[in-house]
Order: sequence, then C-alpha cells, then structure tokens
Amino acid sequence: MGYKYSGTEYANECFCGNYAATNNATDSDGNMACEGDSTQKCGAGNRISVVVDSAYSQTFFGRQSYNDWNLMGCYSDSTSKRSLPNGVSLSAFGGSNNATIANCMQACQARGFAYCGEEYYSECYGSNTPPATNKIIGDDSLAAGCNYPCKGNSTESCGGSGKIIVYSTLSNATASH
Repeated sequence: MGYKYSGTEYANECFCGNYAATNNATDSDGNMACEGDSTQKCGAGNRISVVVDSAYSQTFFGRQSYNDWNLMGCYSDSTSKRSLPNGVSLSAFGGSNNATIANCMQACQARGFAYCGEEYYSECYGSNTPPATNKIIGDDSLAAGCNYPCKGNSTESCGGSGKIIVYSTLSNATASH
C-alpha cells in the first residue's frame, strides 16, 4: 500500500504508516505466533512487531514551498473558530476536485492574503492575520495529521480533518516553521 512501516499485533492485526513509533518494547514482548504462519511472531496484546520496507520511496509530501509561499506547519482548526477565517474559492482553478497547494496559493494571492492553507482534501482558506501560535500541532505536517491528499494532486498534503496546512508569503514568513 506504499507505506514505509508495517506491523502486526495480537497475532492477526495489521497496521501501516510512514512513521515509526518512538517507544520500543523488547523483542521478547512480541511473542504471539502469527495466525497465518505460526513460525513467525506477530506482536502481542498492546505490542506491535514492526518491519521497515527497505525499498520504500516516499511518494506523498507536505509541500515545503510554492513560488513566494513557505510552509509554516500543521495547525488545529475547527468550524467554530477557523485558524484562517476566510474561505477561498477554487472555481477559477477547476473547483475543489482540482485542489492543489499551488491552486490554493494562487487563489489566496489573487485575494491579497498573506496566509493561506488547505484542509480536508480540498478546502482553501486565507487571511492577512497569522494563525494563533498555540494552534500549531507540529513542524512535520504529515506526522502532525495534515496527511490527507489533495483532490487535484494525490502526492501532496491538503491538510486533514480539523487540521490545516498553512503557508505564508516570503515577506510575511516571520512565524515560519
């Protein structure tokens, strides 16, 4: 499925991702035999046996920049208090089904916004006020949950559910991450 890491837990549960867990148990903790092959170990209760795909090549990215825009990071967002409060239409760029970071940044630039972001596959938002610093989730946007692919380019991130990937123009990138 294109993930760097895969793991089995509790003899028959499979999980995948592009980031390894930061907490480690001992190898002897993952001692349950796999249901499909009893000669192999498949984790245990609350223990996952993880393997890395040595042939992995990353095909999904949090775009770092576009023209004069630089990535600030992944921010939490809610419908009641948006991190970037102005919805920006992508109709001039083929609509939401053609949502990309480039199209969103161009739409924000056309409206004169200094901060711009994508959320939930295709929603573009802008503002001339930066998002609150207490809303940043992390510098690594994908690990922070801004890991939904853009509808118009499945190789780049367009935020997540309740998470917006935010960019700033170079002249306003003082809070850049």
